[in-house]
Order: sequence, then C-alpha cells, then structure tokens
Amino acid sequence: VSTEALMELYLQSPEAQHEETAAVILAAILEGNQKAMLTAFYKSTVYRELLYKMRFLSDCILQVATGTARFTPSIMRIFKSKYSGKISLSRMLQVQMMLAELEFRMNSISIDERILMTAFIGDFIATHTTKD
Repeated sequence: VSTEALMELYLQSPEAQHEETAAVILAAILEGNQKAMLTAFYKSTVYRELLYKMRFLSDCILQVATGTARFTPSIMRIFKSKYSGKISLSRMLQVQMMLAELEFRMNSISIDERILMTAFIGDFIATHTTKD
C-alpha cells in the first residue's frame, strides 16, 4: 500500500473530518468570524473531540511559531490551508487560555456542550476581535 493511498484513506476518515472542523473553527476564531465558527459547530456532533483537537492545534501553532516543533501533524497542514493570516504569540496564548477555561467549564457544569462551546467561543470572538 502506497503512502498516497494511506493518506487518501485517512482523509476520508471521521478523524480527519474532525481535524478539518477543528481547524476551520480555530481559523474562524483568529479571523473573528462568528458565523463561520457557528456553521462549523452546527455541522458536528462531537463537541468535546473538537475541543481537544483545537487545544492540540493551538499548541502545535505555538510550537511552530517558536521554532520548537519536531514534526507537523496533519491537523496543522489542514489549518494552514484554512488560515493564511499572521499569528501573534499573544493572540494564540489568549486562544489557548480560552480553550483551557472552556474545558474546565465543560468539566464543571452540566450544560449542553454545543451551547456552552458556541456561546463561550462566540463571546471570546466578540470581546477579543477589533473591527475596523
């Protein structure tokens, strides 16, 4: 089996679809695009999985930005195809903190995960995005 064939199989898997959704949501956060974030969430049903993947991706982005990444995981390649803007370390650290706080809240209170996530991330976008 060739590497290309394996990659094609992987790209059709649910795991790869979750990575793509997480990358789209993280790009939407960085772009300040609430509609794109909501659209991606509404197409999914695996909210906790998306949170884990976004947290992993945010760490990968920080590693790449600091030159400490040892490899490029597939989710990072997907993210690069979805987001071409400049990434500041302070902005990524804010996003990472927001995701950690979101996970803490998900583990602490009993609210529908999609509603909590979309409200929390939507509020982050609203309060951390400068509009021209």
